[in-house]
Amino acid sequence: MTVHHNHHDINVPRFFIFGAGALLAASLVAASVSKYADVGRVTVPQGAVIEERALRFVPREDGSVQILEADGTEAGIMAQEQAGFLNGILRGFNYERRMAGVPNDAIYHIVRREGDRLALVAPALGRDIDLRGFGDTNFDAMWRLLTLGRDKK
Repeated sequence: MTVHHNHHDINVPRFFIFGAGALLAASLVAASVSKYADVGRVTVPQGAVIEERALRFVPREDGSVQILEADGTEAGIMAQEQAGFLNGILRGFNYERRMAGVPNDAIYHIVRREGDRLALVAPALGRDIDLRGFGDTNFDAMWRLLTLGRDKK
């Protein structure tokens, strides 16, 4: 004689279901309060601006990036071998711009702050990315953007 068990008849006590729902609701409330009340956020203090350059970036088919001054004149080209990090950041920003209805040709700012801090700022999005945390190679590539093409003038 075999006993047949139906595995679909699993009874979970109601207090576990209500407890899970309450935990989920409390997590959502805590995250929302933290975001909108600026509580529990960790920020890096921004030093005084030492140098700033307004640029536009135009990704090219070959993986390189054309760098334009704010007025549209070409400052230079970042070769494909050096442009991987910049292309990655631009893809993320371009996605955010599409969601916010901001044109892709909006200006970025490379900002050097005291303490040799460097940031990529997207004013149209209200974003400011400290570049030190992305490693020395990426930091150095972005640092070169401060002087790129200026020797031609």
